[in-house]
Amino acid sequence: MKKSVFIRGLAALAVALLALLPCSLLAVPIVVSINDVPNGAPVIQVNGAPNGYDVYTGAGIATPGIEDGALITLIGVDQSGLIPDWGGRFVVPEAPLWFRTAVDIIWVGHDEDVIGNGDLQIGFNSALPGTYYFNPGLINPATGLPINEDENLGLVTDEWVTVYANDTLVVRYKPHTYRLLAQVERPFKIAGQVSTVIQLDGSFAFDASSGSSVGVSTAGGSFTAAGSGNAFTGVWSLTATSANGDQISGYHVPGSIPDEFRFTSGTGRFAGVSGEFTYVTSVPSIIPNPDGSATLIISYSYEGTGTITY
Repeated sequence: MKKSVFIRGLAALAVALLALLPCSLLAVPIVVSINDVPNGAPVIQVNGAPNGYDVYTGAGIATPGIEDGALITLIGVDQSGLIPDWGGRFVVPEAPLWFRTAVDIIWVGHDEDVIGNGDLQIGFNSALPGTYYFNPGLINPATGLPINEDENLGLVTDEWVTVYANDTLVVRYKPHTYRLLAQVERPFKIAGQVSTVIQLDGSFAFDASSGSSVGVSTAGGSFTAAGSGNAFTGVWSLTATSANGDQISGYHVPGSIPDEFRFTSGTGRFAGVSGEFTYVTSVPSIIPNPDGSATLIISYSYEGTGTITY
């Protein structure tokens, strides 16, 4: 009887000790693969997570229009924190600022916030074209302290790179070289229609879902637009969204003859966009709003040509 109690005690102790170890030391490692595909959301695959995993892409992980990113939590893995935190960055050979050449950041850490339970986590941020992060291991010259202690993972590549590996976890990352492509100036043509409500002082505002502004361009194909401004003063701006979600923003140059529109920013393949086009419109139709409100409806079509660089 005493022997069986002793054996049961050893078994319980063994289970308790195993709970303190990284989850997969006694099995094949968990493999996390992250493919930073061009012109699309990164593709994440997790194999071998014994208790499942969670992928979070919400607030605090990535800035829309600037970068993609996600935080992958391996549930129940290494809650004791035996695996040390780690970070690494891929870089490009040329960038506008010498101290900002990184375009991908990958890190390994633990869920240790107020409501966290210490689960092992893998996070990443991937800069869209035109965005650059601080260099890996960059030192602040004012303080002599590192801004980050991330490992230099080398130049971006179209091949899979094992960036992190131990008995518990293997992280594979495919950064791609699409951000090395030089921007190209292209001819630009656009045509569309606008129909929107304006106030009696000329001010207007509409969103892309309203269909107030639709058209087609040689850069992005068909698009819808969201805009605001004043039809009488000529001060207005808008953001056009193409069918795949890439966006171009810009503004009308007040007083320009012929009318001129300048690009200021973009997302996706249009990140870092520049250029302009001039356009002509049909004679605008301005009628009282049929809903009886003290507003007007202005409608017209337009065609434009110019150049766009992205």
